[in-house]
Amino acid sequence: MDVISLHIIIQEHPDQYHRILKGKYYEILMSLIGLFFRHQTLENDFNNK
Repeated sequence: MDVISLHIIIQEHPDQYHRILKGKYYEILMSLIGLFFRHQTLENDFNNK
């Protein structure tokens, strides 16, 4: 999605834009948390052996 179409979406459907933005932010946050926990469990498995 380029900047111009994004700008049009913001002007015409601000609520939809915020929902998209929140969704993206949530996805990124979840993947980061997932990576962090995966790293923690890997470390724990390694320490338990």
